[in-house]
Amino acid sequence: MQHDSDDRGLVRAVLAGEPDAQARLIRRAADIVWTCCRALTGDEVSARAAFETALAAVQAENFACLWAFDGRSRLDTFLALVVRNLLGRDVLRRVAEDAAKGWSAFEALFGGELRRLVQRRLPGPFWTETRQDAYQEICAGLVADDCRRLAAYEGRGSPAGFVLHVADRLLLDFMRGLRARRRLPAAVMRLAPLDQELFRLVWWRGVREEDLGATLARRSDPPRSGADIAVALERVRRAVPADYQRPVRQIALSDAPEPEMGASPETLMLAGEEEHALTLAADALREAAERLSATEQLYLRLMLAGAEPMRAREMARLMQIPVEEVYRLRQRLMKTLKERLADHPAVKNWLASV
Repeated sequence: MQHDSDDRGLVRAVLAGEPDAQARLIRRAADIVWTCCRALTGDEVSARAAFETALAAVQAENFACLWAFDGRSRLDTFLALVVRNLLGRDVLRRVAEDAAKGWSAFEALFGGELRRLVQRRLPGPFWTETRQDAYQEICAGLVADDCRRLAAYEGRGSPAGFVLHVADRLLLDFMRGLRARRRLPAAVMRLAPLDQELFRLVWWRGVREEDLGATLARRSDPPRSGADIAVALERVRRAVPADYQRPVRQIALSDAPEPEMGASPETLMLAGEEEHALTLAADALREAAERLSATEQLYLRLMLAGAEPMRAREMARLMQIPVEEVYRLRQRLMKTLKERLADHPAVKNWLASV
């Protein structure tokens, strides 16, 4: 395409030190930098300060950031990704130097992504109130010990990816705590282990009675008979207090990413192995993503940022590309990731564990 060759030519001229080309790039970058700063910081005062920092960073060391431009993406998209990373690194540096002063900038830049992370882990109206608690818990964990966790960033890789990885660990700890705070009714605690497990499945997780046999078959060896389950379930019904509130939702994978309280050591061990396998698979995805073009990286980040897939028109608006290009980009990206990850040992192990 014409703009691809024009972009490569402009970058070559800038890196060669041609003043006219550098002036053209600065004019072109200014709108992109301002748009990113305004969208990411949330208010005009913060945006202006971030704009000056980001534009100076783009020009630093004779536009050194442009050496990574390989022409596989539009220059505008590449610059947008560069600016996001520059802002992220600057904010994490400020947090490491002065946690109290740097935190407001951190929350302005990453707060939206953290809330979307919570939304993905705790979707739906059932968790509406809990999501705010989860967000506050993540923030508390990040600011603890003078932002020790954030100060561990060493400048390698995506700042947003680093922050979301740390935040997700804190979120999972919070979700474990939710389950740990639940207590069996006293009458149920006096029942047999099978009865207590049925209570957790039906009254806490909302598993339908017709699905109990299949669910328990994955948890016990030998499997429980239908007659045993029916008798035990009747005992539980008699023991549960009349005013006990049953959950209104049905079980879903997104509702229970962690093992239930009271699970056997074997179940907990398997769950830990599954989580470890998922972590390794996620690391493999991050490694694969770092080898994508700037356009593909930006598309992937935007696609993973929300609880629901982003519509093509909204994606096109944010990436400043035609809608048709969004569809082509998705097909190309899925093909690339499939080729790079299909035979990856970590991904294979994770698929085998679920």
